Amino acid sequence: MKNEKITGWLLIAGAAGVFIPYTLLTMIFEYPDILRQETGIILTKFHEGGSRLVWTWLAFALAGIPLIPAYILIGQKLENKSGLVRTATTIGVIGLIVQMVGLLRWTFVVPVLADTYTHATDEATKSAAIIAFKTIHQFAGVILGEHLGQLFTIYGTVLLSATLAKLKLVPKWITWLVIPVHSFTCWHRPNCWLRLFRFPGLGFGRIYREYALAGMADHYWNQVRQTQKSS
Repeated sequence: MKNEKITGWLLIAGAAGVFIPYTLLTMIFEYPDILRQETGIILTKFHEGGSRLVWTWLAFALAGIPLIPAYILIGQKLENKSGLVRTATTIGVIGLIVQMVGLLRWTFVVPVLADTYTHATDEATKSAAIIAFKTIHQFAGVILGEHLGQLFTIYGTVLLSATLAKLKLVPKWITWLVIPVHSFTCWHRPNCWLRLFRFPGLGFGRIYREYALAGMADHYWNQVRQTQKSS
């Protein structure tokens, strides 16, 4: 029973933890709309944000950490009941780690580039900083974060929700909710190749996805409690 409670709280913490830093980024950095601006504008605005912005990015990158042990605990608890659980949780953990690595560029790489750009006295140095930013953004942002990380997270969550519904640990409506949720998640990402339409704004796809995780945690926890009581 103790592990079930821990799993539930970890899922809720991971789902809720992303809201605060993400909201702050939309307010102080105009994220994600800022990514559609010229690179020079991005670097200048980042430098103006100072250490507060760097710490906010760090919090945003690490907000999903509670989900990693939660997925592992779910896999350990249910792997004997369904072979897909271990696969789903493994894919989910990979997705979380890959996205975390991609986001950490804003904490460890971009501050150096922003400082170099804003204090440069010649155009050659500014151009070098811009090229370096575009390169790291294309690799860590587009490839890792918006493609591999999103794909692993999407498939892992879909498999996990479907398995939990099959085991009757969560209602089936949560499984059906996950599909459009992850569609929105891809659509609002500026560079996601799965996107069919641009869905700009406050990152509704990410927010709805976290609500789905919170809903999964709530129903999973309640079902386990009912099972414990009946036994």
